[in-house]
Amino acid sequence: MMADTIEARRPRPVDGPLKLFVLLVSMGVAGVSNLAAQSSGTIQGTIRSIEDGEALASVQVAVEGTDRIALTGPEGRYLLDDVPAGERTVRIEGIFRAEPQLVRVIAGETVTVDFVVEDVLFSLAPIEVKATRAYRQDATTVGTKSPAQLLDIPGSVQVLSRKFIEDRGATRFEELYRNVSSLVDHPYSEVVLRGFQQREILFNGVRGNPYGSLDGGEDTGFSTSVGRLTNIERVEVLKGPVSALYGSAQPGGVINYVTKKPLDVFEARASIFGGSFEQRGGNAEITGPIDQDRRFLYRAAAFFEEKNSFRNNAGFRDLHLVGGLTWRASEATRLDVEAERIDQDLTGHRLRGIPVSADGTMLTDRSWTATEPTDFTRLDATVFQAALNHAFDDGFSVDATVRALGYDRSENYHEPRGLLEDERTMQREFRDQFRSNDDWSATLNLNRRLDLGGAGEHSLLLGVETATQDWRFRFARARQSGNDGPVPDLDLFSPVYGVADPSTYGLTPESFSEQSVRSRRTGVYVQDQAFVTPSLVLTGGARVDWYDDEGEVLEEAGTSSVTAFTGRFGVVVKPSEVVSLYGNFANGFSRPDFVHQVPSANGPFDPGRSWQLEGGIKADLLGRRLMVTAAGYTITRTNVLRPDPNFGPNGDNFSAVFATGEVRSRGLELDAVGSIGDRIAVSANYALLVSRIVRDDDAPDNVGEPWPNAPRHSAGLTGRFAVGSGGIGVSTQFVGERQQTFAGIVAPSYAVVDLSGDLRLTDRFDLRVSLNNVFDTTYAVSSLFASRAGNIPGDPRTLRVELATASTWWAR
Repeated sequence: MMADTIEARRPRPVDGPLKLFVLLVSMGVAGVSNLAAQSSGTIQGTIRSIEDGEALASVQVAVEGTDRIALTGPEGRYLLDDVPAGERTVRIEGIFRAEPQLVRVIAGETVTVDFVVEDVLFSLAPIEVKATRAYRQDATTVGTKSPAQLLDIPGSVQVLSRKFIEDRGATRFEELYRNVSSLVDHPYSEVVLRGFQQREILFNGVRGNPYGSLDGGEDTGFSTSVGRLTNIERVEVLKGPVSALYGSAQPGGVINYVTKKPLDVFEARASIFGGSFEQRGGNAEITGPIDQDRRFLYRAAAFFEEKNSFRNNAGFRDLHLVGGLTWRASEATRLDVEAERIDQDLTGHRLRGIPVSADGTMLTDRSWTATEPTDFTRLDATVFQAALNHAFDDGFSVDATVRALGYDRSENYHEPRGLLEDERTMQREFRDQFRSNDDWSATLNLNRRLDLGGAGEHSLLLGVETATQDWRFRFARARQSGNDGPVPDLDLFSPVYGVADPSTYGLTPESFSEQSVRSRRTGVYVQDQAFVTPSLVLTGGARVDWYDDEGEVLEEAGTSSVTAFTGRFGVVVKPSEVVSLYGNFANGFSRPDFVHQVPSANGPFDPGRSWQLEGGIKADLLGRRLMVTAAGYTITRTNVLRPDPNFGPNGDNFSAVFATGEVRSRGLELDAVGSIGDRIAVSANYALLVSRIVRDDDAPDNVGEPWPNAPRHSAGLTGRFAVGSGGIGVSTQFVGERQQTFAGIVAPSYAVVDLSGDLRLTDRFDLRVSLNNVFDTTYAVSSLFASRAGNIPGDPRTLRVELATASTWWAR
């Protein structure tokens, strides 16, 4: 009797998606410009210096709540056309500061708004990093933990702005990786950055990842949930060892996601969307002032999406709720409070890859999966954050952030355990797992800008960070048929689902094992960014960290303590105001998670140590419209940990690892982001990476091989061409062959092309269309840790259509 079986669900084809895309993008292009012109006006003006009254060139001016931005010309003049009619706030962005001005734009008319601005780079006032509507951004905090101009940071930093994210149509973290050199995808929440696996990420410059663990319990930052960009304002990437600023971290760098904040002008957005694989969903956001003085601001947002996968049995449902309040007690004091609720249900997960041959050829269709329709990964996360910023009159400022989260992830899934001799029958085991974190972190930064006369101007930083995590893991498994287990096998070519029934596997409460860890960390750091002259900037910093863990893993109780000292030094030489040459030396460390320290995980292990030498050049070209960065580096890391596919000496510890003696990465990078003329916005990058295992005491044959999933060549290009009141975009990515040395497989090189278009249909509605993987290329984004788990396949051709309210209409 097979009446209760379920045949493999294949993805539904999209009828003529390329033709539909072209039709949607092309319709109305000739006519919508006139509609927009009937409801828009122009803002013009001149920007002058507060110091000498001279006109200033290359100052960025923006209209809040719109995508209208401009740079002043040689005579300090700017022009913003097609500004939607109504009350608008005009503001100065970047390294200049002036009070925003509220103006009324009348359709068909021109209004003049002049500014007198202060250059805060060499003033005693702190620089304020604001979100821009351009691709290029002047300043960031991720590179120094205090606001700094990109040209003055002695390292490679890339910033992906809100405008870029919207034009790209990106909704998931991994959709942005192609836009940063040396950053490529890795299974689940991981990335490969400068040749090293990177898991931990920051939110608003502090720890507390709602999609993964915070620190210390197990696989820091690892998650099988899907990171979403629904509440992200911009993404900042700092490359190289960052331990002198952020403590324990992988040497490739760190990624910081900055969340959206309340605005002081009313803005409301809503959208509905649908697409391939039965995708459907909607978003709604509202923000603005509570009182007439605009001292109290609010923001509320809701995001929902449901979608099937091209993988059999798999689907996705995500609900994300956000609330935020801001109190601007004075011009110098601001308090931001925000909360998030994430409810994510991934059916038919945890997904592994497609089994492959040694050369990376997929052995079956990319839709195949070992999981059953009843398998799942569920995430429930609640986040709270409060951030206080205050600037004193004497150049002293303070910022403090507290972030807390509760995180539960439960999983039931069937794991591939290897093919039988017929090379078509996959053995499987069943895993029932539950992870829970209660995390909180607090960061306090004291900044002081001093003018020491002949010793130059200094931006001093003293900070302290502390974090605590209570981590729990409960798990059980039913073994595969080859181990006399009850879990049925699955055919690679004609899979039949529904036969497997976890309730018959014999798991009882006694089958489950539990692990628990309490982790505490404290770090103290100092930094001095010295502007010795306008053309010479020296940056130096140091940090000391203390870690204390206690817990029980597979009935092995114990404690672990680590103390680490790290530092960095950098030099910036600026032959002109728009060009800087830089070099830096930095060291770092990564502390083994506690679960790796017990004997059943092959532990204990010493912390991983790393050091880097880097040099490069940055140029702000085309009237400061296009930022170009070129860098060369060498990074060496010792005591690198990698997964043990046999789960430790007893075969029962999923967290078991091996230590590889030494790994080295050397590379060249080129990034360009900004605009070319008034109609073309672009982000382009290329990376050459040479990754090598220099020493492996456990497997000497691995010496000379590359670290897993580190391509020798990779490149990305994303651009948008403005047409009328809309635009057409293209995004391409090339990733070279990647080798999974420890699994004995490779992921072949690939190239994919995405297209997008956006149209202002009326003054009330925008239409956005994207077609990803236009040529329906079959490719692998990365390799997993064992050949049985195979390569993760990339998405096939996918169409998405979104109808959104124009924020400028709601803001009237």
